[in-house]
Amino acid sequence: MPTDINPAVKKIYLFAVDLEDVRFWMEDGLKYQERLPLMAEKYLAFLEEHNCKATFFVVGDVARAYPGLIRKIAENGHEVASHSNVHIQLDKQNPKIFKEEVIKSMNAYMMPE
Repeated sequence: MPTDINPAVKKIYLFAVDLEDVRFWMEDGLKYQERLPLMAEKYLAFLEEHNCKATFFVVGDVARAYPGLIRKIAENGHEVASHSNVHIQLDKQNPKIFKEEVIKSMNAYMMPE
């Protein structure tokens, strides 16, 4: 028995990737191996192989650390979305801090390489 009610209807999926480097949040975190660029490249290859697009939620500190990677994600047709500047939980922010985080995040994406 077919599982599709209407096979003419295009299947829609949602796929999102959070690009965060937890090393930035840890004391002496940078002593650990850098993995974010390698893993992001694997996601990009997978998505390319399957002709799919995704949304990459990027925190500002990652955008500042890897501007070339963020540019490549966008150039490959994926959506780049802000995950704030350093991904402070919303319940830990007031409106003033939230606004500052958004501005810092947006400025990170506009930095020249």
